[in-house]
Amino acid sequence: MTPLAKYRTSLALFVASSFPIAIISLYVHEAFVVLFFANVLFWSWRLKRVSCSRCGQPLAPPMGASAPEIFRSFSKKQCTNCGAKLD
Repeated sequence: MTPLAKYRTSLALFVASSFPIAIISLYVHEAFVVLFFANVLFWSWRLKRVSCSRCGQPLAPPMGASAPEIFRSFSKKQCTNCGAKLD
């Protein structure tokens, strides 16, 4: 699987798993917020582990990036560090 496919899959699974957990924590019980934050921490770690096969630069934007910047990284086809094709 290419780095871009891994990154896109991980980002899509992160978004898909966050919505149900957020809804459960809002409507079922507020203790599920702990699960929500554990989910965010896990997927943040997972997204940072996906890197360019040529230079090793993570495909995810740096910490503190805005939501639009994170979703723009979903469509990038070249590494921002070395310019290698990711797909």
